[in-house]
Amino acid sequence: MQVLQAEELADEIILEEERTEREALEKEINRVTQEIGKSRCIIDNYIPNEALMMIESNMIFNHDTSGWSLQYKDFSGNHLKQSYPYCQGPRNYVRLTPIIYYLT
Repeated sequence: MQVLQAEELADEIILEEERTEREALEKEINRVTQEIGKSRCIIDNYIPNEALMMIESNMIFNHDTSGWSLQYKDFSGNHLKQSYPYCQGPRNYVRLTPIIYYLT
């Protein structure tokens, strides 16, 4: 009888640990989903489709780091910071192409 109770207690502990882990993973999924939605909103509203296609065509997946990077990023002009003429204050915009700027 005591062996059965000990096994049931061990099962309850394992279930509680799994529930806690599942809740943590669900919170992380929600956070990442919100972050992706925010990024998607910015991209959809501020980056022209032609520029987005150009950027995506220069994306490379690095299997060693499991991350994305841009081909030719050394030539992107990100080191050339200039003030946007219609902006008040200390904000700097980086020139990606002659018509595309993003806030840094």
